[in-house]
Parts: sequence; C-alpha cells; structure tokens
Amino acid sequence: MLPAIVSTYYVIGLTMALLRNHAGYEQEDNKVLILILLVPVLCMVIQIMYADIIVIWASVAISLLMYYVYLRELQFTYDAPTLIKNRAAFEKAIEHYGNTSEQVVVVVIDLNQLKTINDCFGHTAGDEAILDCANVIKQSFKGIGSPFRIGGDEFVCCARIYQRRKWTGL
Repeated sequence: MLPAIVSTYYVIGLTMALLRNHAGYEQEDNKVLILILLVPVLCMVIQIMYADIIVIWASVAISLLMYYVYLRELQFTYDAPTLIKNRAAFEKAIEHYGNTSEQVVVVVIDLNQLKTINDCFGHTAGDEAILDCANVIKQSFKGIGSPFRIGGDEFVCCARIYQRRKWTGL
C-alpha cells in the first residue's frame, strides 16, 4: 500500500497545480494535462488490484516528467504575466491560417499611454494596466478567437469568420 499512498500524494499535487493554473490555459492544453494526470491514477488502480504487477513508481515518474516537459513547452507559448499566448504562438497561428482555407479577422490592440502610466505611477501600475487590458481582451474574445501579446503593450486577436448558412426549411 505504500506505493499507492505515495503516488496519491503526487496525484493530489498535480491536481492542485492543474486546478490552480487551468483557467489561464486553453481547453486543448488542459486536456493534455488531465491525460498526464490520469496515467498514474490508472496505474494506481492496476497496482491495487494486482499487487504482483509493479507499475506505480514508473507511472508516477513518467507522469511527473511529462508534466514538467509539457509545462516547459507552455512557457514558450504563453506570456507569463498575462497568461495569454505570446508572439511565437501568434506567428505559428498565422502560419497555420495561411496554410488553410479558414478565414480569420486579425484585431490589433495597442495600449496607449503606457509610458505615461509607468512614468507617473510606476512600473507596477503599468504592469497592472497591461494585466487588466489582457483580462478584458481575454473575456471579450472568449469562444470566438485567440488573444496574443505580441509586444510590451501590443495585443492581437485572431477570430475565425463563421459563414451563416441559409435555412432551407425541412
């Protein structure tokens, strides 16, 4: 039972980390993180049901490694202060849209007077202004597009254009 107890500790830790950070990531990223979490849970059940099969230690080690590697990959995709995607992710998205027939609208948003905010109220106030702006953009484009922070005070949103279909009746 000791392996199951120790593994439970790791699963609880991974679950808490996932719950703490899940709101900032997109749904696809959260799905991958949940799958990584389910590997040791499944192996823990196998370990409890079949005591002769020792899989729990390896599954926890592999899950922790996969979790670490995936979080490192997300660091190169997301802007740390705002938790929205960064310029590299924007360039990748534009390349993707260029290779498909999807139509998108690109909205460029520049936070004006950031230098004035920094000079008058300090860089902490400027950071708060950027964070507030990012949160408004995130909420405004939720479900219809992806926001990106491409520079210090510059944001871009890519929203797909959906074609309305004419109702032809039954």
